[in-house]
Amino acid sequence: MAKGYSWKDVEVVAYVDNEVDVLGKELVNKLIKFAKDSGNEEWGEDWPIIIYAKSSGYYDPGKYYGPWEDSYPEEGDDERELDRMTLDMCDGKGTEIDVTQDLAEEVFEKVLESHVMEVELGDCCE
Repeated sequence: MAKGYSWKDVEVVAYVDNEVDVLGKELVNKLIKFAKDSGNEEWGEDWPIIIYAKSSGYYDPGKYYGPWEDSYPEEGDDERELDRMTLDMCDGKGTEIDVTQDLAEEVFEKVLESHVMEVELGDCCE
């Protein structure tokens, strides 16, 4: 039997710039408004967003040796769930502002495939 592995709740951190090309103008403006309403007048377009998510899944490399009836292809699944999202204030102090859950979920859905799923999990799962 081939050796597979699984993982649960591995932290994923993705960095996304608040760019129109990535998020669309409407969402960029919502984030800027949120920052201003939170008292951060300077935060704006092209500033960083930090997405914290959890990954759970499994991977089985398959079996390609021995009798053909015992062989099977590789398979796996990796689900990423939003934990929280912050706006990085770029103040040199590591200050981050938590974004409301509704706004965070809207951004998460927009960048799940392009940014969040692209974060490598490293050697967490072997």
